[in-house]
Amino acid sequence: MVIPELNTFSVISVDFGEEIDDFTADIYMDIGAAHSEGGETFHLEVTSPKRLERILKDHPDEVEIGRGLFIAVDYNIHVIERQVERLIKACKRSTWTEVSQALSCYFYDEKAI
Repeated sequence: MVIPELNTFSVISVDFGEEIDDFTADIYMDIGAAHSEGGETFHLEVTSPKRLERILKDHPDEVEIGRGLFIAVDYNIHVIERQVERLIKACKRSTWTEVSQALSCYFYDEKAI
């Protein structure tokens, strides 16, 4: 059984609007198999409901797709990282290929970045 683990968790950028509940953040993660070197880079965007609403109103002909998108009312990096850890733990599989496919349900993998 291949057990994935979070090797690095990096907030690349954070953008706050005029109010504290209007934000978006880009996060990159290196995730690899436990007790081994290497891994893959994954990406996610965390956005507030207010920012998501603004994006949708600014681009009414577009649709936001949920893969790689976390929606949070409060920008609390510890809560976000804890949720990422829970999702990663749920992705253990028989092979790394299967793990990577499972992780790709939640995050953009390095091929899609």
